[in-house]
Amino acid sequence: MSDAVSPAFRQDLQGLRALAVLGVLLFHFGVPGTEGGYAGVDLFFVLSGFLITSILTRRTDPHLSWKSQAAFIWRFLGKRLWRIAPALTTVVAATCVAGCFILTPEDFASLGKEAFAAVTFWPNLHFSAEADYFATASAYRPLLHTWSLGVEMQFYLLWPILLTAIRFLPENRQRLSVLALLGLSFLVCQILTFADPSVAFYNPGPRLWQFLIGALAAWHVTSAKAAPSEGSRWQQAADWATLCALLATPVVFGPATLWPAPSSILPCVAAGWLMSRPRKTALVQALLENRLLGVIGTLSYSLYLVHWPLVVYSNILLFPEPTFATRMGLLATCVPLSALLYLLIERPMRKLGAAQGLPPLKLGGIAAWGGTIALCLLLASSKGVPDRWTAEDLAALTRSERHPDLSRPLCSTPGLAGLCKPEKSGGIALWGDSHAAALEEPLKTWANETGTPFRAFIGYGCPPLPGAYLRNTPVSLPKSKCLRNGTPVLDAILADDTIRTVILSARWVWYFTGTRNGPDGGGPVYLTHGKWELASKAGNQAVFEASLSHLTKALQAAGKTIVLLQPVPEFTFDPVRCYQAELLGREASGTCLMARSETSERQNRANHFLESLASQNSSIRLVQPDGVFCSDTACSPVLKDKMAYQDDDHVNRIGATALLPLILEAAQKP
Repeated sequence: MSDAVSPAFRQDLQGLRALAVLGVLLFHFGVPGTEGGYAGVDLFFVLSGFLITSILTRRTDPHLSWKSQAAFIWRFLGKRLWRIAPALTTVVAATCVAGCFILTPEDFASLGKEAFAAVTFWPNLHFSAEADYFATASAYRPLLHTWSLGVEMQFYLLWPILLTAIRFLPENRQRLSVLALLGLSFLVCQILTFADPSVAFYNPGPRLWQFLIGALAAWHVTSAKAAPSEGSRWQQAADWATLCALLATPVVFGPATLWPAPSSILPCVAAGWLMSRPRKTALVQALLENRLLGVIGTLSYSLYLVHWPLVVYSNILLFPEPTFATRMGLLATCVPLSALLYLLIERPMRKLGAAQGLPPLKLGGIAAWGGTIALCLLLASSKGVPDRWTAEDLAALTRSERHPDLSRPLCSTPGLAGLCKPEKSGGIALWGDSHAAALEEPLKTWANETGTPFRAFIGYGCPPLPGAYLRNTPVSLPKSKCLRNGTPVLDAILADDTIRTVILSARWVWYFTGTRNGPDGGGPVYLTHGKWELASKAGNQAVFEASLSHLTKALQAAGKTIVLLQPVPEFTFDPVRCYQAELLGREASGTCLMARSETSERQNRANHFLESLASQNSSIRLVQPDGVFCSDTACSPVLKDKMAYQDDDHVNRIGATALLPLILEAAQKP
């Protein structure tokens, strides 16, 4: 995102920067045919590798002392900081101010954590760590786009040191060392794209190879081996081919593309080729040096910073989503906003960063940065300033499991008094994924109040299906953490004679069909019988049915009672944001409903199998949650004017407590 002033300024690089930021903006504002525009971020990484290496190779010299080298690196990092931090800090502060009027307390507190990570340059690691089932969907995280700045800043910290060390090697080994680093990083990225996509996407190590493509291009140019003319015919043909590849990237790629490896190698190598050729074929050169692209390239960093908060806040304020015309209006608004940010903050602060000493304005910039950090910490620790909302609205909008109305003893809740008797038949085990985790707190409270032994076996994103292997792609390795939620748990339950009842709860329909539903994002999942089988979603159903049948037969043979929960209704929207829009008058009352036929359509096949399984096994007690949340015609995430869901498919403690009587009745049924 950020740029550097190369010792030999090249206008064509501004054109490449413009193509990168335009791809990102068009994709984020929902322009049809630009679903692969996210690759613009990868182009920025290649550009950064090129520009930074161009500067460093002209200034680092193995004949200089380590002290001189360290002094130069220190000055270099200082200039980078003044190039990036002021505009970033300004946008972060403005985003927090706007969030005070728009976001719920939970989201506002989350914004404080994101803002702190952003202004201290580790947002990529923050978002990677929070890539879980209960994290806010990406479309509602105002500072998610700063992850790439974290990767860049971490590259700026690492690369000068590595490059200085590499320059002390014999000349014939220097590029081999960079190539070795590039290959290692690409290999790690390739493996993690299959094994742990979040780590591959957000972390600097798996992204290093993209920067190093730019670094090799810079090395080629600065070593005077770049052709002074347009080159041979094949080189000119390669100019056209690589430019066409960059222009086609937003159209060819999309949400289903494996990213960042191996797919991003095409646009990255294409960009590296064009950077390595200061003199390209005339028309390609003219296109990249176009005046309009030059202006966009100059504003690219500011454009990138301002655009995403506009996207997110429009998604919230104009729920469920703004119209296409509104999105295009917001896209146009990015231009004057970015121009102001560039003229008032970015350009003056960059010049100020080159000044020696600490003039008053520089001290003021440092103070503003420190003040923003303090503001972020305050937001993160203040629970989102809940006083901005009325107590009634807060009660209605609470996503989390804890709620003021549930602070009294659970057994005093109407409908539960008759079920709060010690379980004489033995202990209870809860087993499942995050859907089971949503039920754990009220079940544990009930068990404590009645003196019933209780154990929970929870694997987030992992079904209780012994013998089934779960993977993210047809060819990826099985998720290792999910192996622990299968056969080992079954063995533990069978070996524990105190457990007489096993409650099974999971997002069955996800594993049955392999596809998600609603705004939670994420890709499909695949089930196989064998560890090394090639997977397909078409095979999920057979593996699911065989594994769950085996599980229930094993529990029945051990004399266990099985309480099998069908999945709760899933919504195609975020219930909390929808209800927030209702409360604030942005949506008509009753908008946050879903036709029962729509929820049933997705779940019918999985539910029919669960019902068939229960009819064949006398130990199974089937629980149907849709009766709690649905009338004959519609399903609602709200119970008695209070939010009962955490997101589109997880209940919160309000919802879990509403399900508790059904679960306990089934568990205590003879």
